[in-house]
Amino acid sequence: MKKYLFIFLLTIAIIGFQACSDDDMNTMDTVYTSQIISPNTDDKMVGDKISIAVDFEEQGGGTIHHVNVRIVSADDGTEIYNKPDEAHVHEESGKYEFRDELTLDVADHSNWLLISKVWGHQADAHAVSDTIRFHVHPAMGGGGPAYHTHFHSPNTDDKKVGDKIDIAIDFSDHHGGTIHHVNVRLVNKADGSEIYNKPDAAHVHEESGKYEFRDELDLNVGAHSDWLLIAKVWGHEAGAHQVSDTLEFHVHPQ
Repeated sequence: MKKYLFIFLLTIAIIGFQACSDDDMNTMDTVYTSQIISPNTDDKMVGDKISIAVDFEEQGGGTIHHVNVRIVSADDGTEIYNKPDEAHVHEESGKYEFRDELTLDVADHSNWLLISKVWGHQADAHAVSDTIRFHVHPAMGGGGPAYHTHFHSPNTDDKKVGDKIDIAIDFSDHHGGTIHHVNVRLVNKADGSEIYNKPDAAHVHEESGKYEFRDELDLNVGAHSDWLLIAKVWGHEAGAHQVSDTLEFHVHPQ
């Protein structure tokens, strides 16, 4: 009887050892991915409700053991979102879709990081994470900034080689929000060559909602040439809510 009991226990031990070995082998092959579907990196506004959609996957169809989605301030690290409440989801299909919504009750002109993370049975085993960044503007009507440019000077009258022109352009946001970036360029209409590009730092960050650009330029250019003065204003991210305006003039010989 003792002989059979020993054989039985030995068999159970061997099966358990083999199962652990197989599990270790599968773990070695684990490849997780995390894809943030929503939100995107576009600027948002205080009070906006954002959809949070993140897909987690184990490429070999293995178990998704743990997932986590956080939103933290890119400025000071403050955390405003951390889900799911229980990170151990143990999804054996190899795919886990995280879905939620959040109202952005945050400070205006703030920057945020949404960080997704997936990992295995043990802490940080095969961990993979993904991050997106977005900016939050003040809550105002119209769905975002309403930028505008206005040329005061120069005008479209013909000019002469050697003339000194005043460059006066007002940039504004009709919603009173921050003027993040501005740029003023003077380019040759015929060949696109550029002779003026200011300010040196485009990021002016004028929170009053109005920015006055003032400068002077001597027209040391070729005679009988046509020129385009191009004014551009945009938001925190490249091209966000961008507005541009162009003024054209001709330059005669001195």
